[in-house]
Amino acid sequence: MTYQNRYLPREDLFTSLLRGQKTVITYEFRLFHKTRGILSLLGDKMITERKIEYTVSTDTFGSGYLLETTGGQERYENIDALLERVEKIRIELNRNEKVKLNELYARIRTTLVHRKLAAPFTLLEPFLQNNRIRGKWKEYRFHTSDGED
Repeated sequence: MTYQNRYLPREDLFTSLLRGQKTVITYEFRLFHKTRGILSLLGDKMITERKIEYTVSTDTFGSGYLLETTGGQERYENIDALLERVEKIRIELNRNEKVKLNELYARIRTTLVHRKLAAPFTLLEPFLQNNRIRGKWKEYRFHTSDGED
């Protein structure tokens, strides 16, 4: 699944980078199977859950941007290239092939945490206000052009 995030608070990310702070961007994905009939009273079934985390900062000379992922560190010369990389997410969500695609949906949430303190004072950050921006859960429906899997 490729997801284009249109809800990333760009202004907050820009402000954080201008101040020289690190920002941790976390994407949470949950895949659900819509239940029908009497079982719908119990709610939809969550099939899988994934979390992707990026750390964004400026380099030591302030001339570029660094993106840290589980795959390593990437450097970008301009903010547009960085935002294109951060906003377009490719994620693999495992599903049973017997379940039709139109019976599935995903919920996606974005969280930004600005690192305001240097180590070892980062332990105090949970007590600070305004260092975390958490978006609401957005629902993403799957569909195909021909109506089949």
